[in-house]
Amino acid sequence: MEHEISIKNIDTKKRNGFEVTIFLLITFGMSILFGFLIYLNIYNNAFVIALFMMLVPATGVAFAKELNQKNENPTHVLHYLLIGNFCLFLCMIILRIFGIASDDAINALIGLVTPLISIMVLFYTWYKCPLLDPFTNIKKVVIPILIFLFIITIGLIVMSKGDNISYADLIRDIFLIIPNLISQSVLFFGEEYGWREFLQPLLQKKFGKRIGVILLGIIWQLWHIPFYFPDINWNIKMLLLRFCYLIALSIFMGYIYMRSYNVWMCVLVHIINNTIFGHLSDNNSKVYLVLLVLSFILSLFIFSKEYNQN
Repeated sequence: MEHEISIKNIDTKKRNGFEVTIFLLITFGMSILFGFLIYLNIYNNAFVIALFMMLVPATGVAFAKELNQKNENPTHVLHYLLIGNFCLFLCMIILRIFGIASDDAINALIGLVTPLISIMVLFYTWYKCPLLDPFTNIKKVVIPILIFLFIITIGLIVMSKGDNISYADLIRDIFLIIPNLISQSVLFFGEEYGWREFLQPLLQKKFGKRIGVILLGIIWQLWHIPFYFPDINWNIKMLLLRFCYLIALSIFMGYIYMRSYNVWMCVLVHIINNTIFGHLSDNNSKVYLVLLVLSFILSLFIFSKEYNQN
C-alpha cells in the first residue's frame, strides 16, 4: 500500500514538473518573442500585443494539461476553447506582420470575438467545471475586494493630485467593472488561470505559502520585462517599484484565491486594478510614494490566517 502511494506521488511530481515546464516555455517564450518584435520594430502595436499576451498564460496551461492528461481532464473543452482563441489571434498578428491583414481588421476581430469567447468561457466554467465556478465563495471575499477598490482609488486620486483626472470617467468605469468582467473575461482569465489557478498552488506546495506567492510575484514581473525593451531610457526606480507592487498584488490576490478558491475573484481584482490605474497619466513624484504605500498595505495580507493554514 505504501509502495503504491509512493509511486503515485512520484508520478504526480513528474506530471506536475512536465506541466510547469511546458507552461513556462510557452509563457516566457511568447513574451521574449514579442518583446523582440517590439524592440526590432517588426510589430509594435502595444494595444494588440498587450491583449494577446493576456491570453498566453492560460494557453500555456491548456497545452500543458492536454499534452499530459489528454481527455482525462474534465476541463479539456475549456482548454480547446482557450487554445483556439489564442491561435486565431496569433494568426491575425502573423498576417499583419506580413502585410496581409490590417490593424483595423485585428481590432474588429477583438471587438467581435473577445465578448463571444468571454461569455462562452464564463458559461462553460459555471456549467461544467465545478472547480472553476464563478460563483464559488463570493461572500468570503466581497469585503476585501471592496476595500482594495477603495484603497487604490484613493491612491489614484493622490497620485493624480486630484485635478488631473476626470471623475466622471472614473465613476463610469467603476460601474463598468462588472460588465467588463463579462465581456472581457477571457483576457483576464487568460492571466489568472495561469498564474493563480495553476502556478500559485504548485509554488506554494513546494516552497510554502508565503515564499511561493512571493516567487509568483517575481515570475509575474519577469514575464512583463520584455515589453520594456522599446524604452531605452529605463526608469530603474519605477521598475523596482513595479516589482514591489506586483509582488504585493500577488500577495493580496493569493489571499483572495486561498480564501475563496475562486480564480474569478482574482480576475475581478485584476480588472479593478487595471481599470483604476488606467486613469493614471501624470508621472509625478507622488507616484513613487503612493505605490510604495500601496505595496506596503497589500503586503500586510501575507500575515492573514490564510497564509498560516496548511
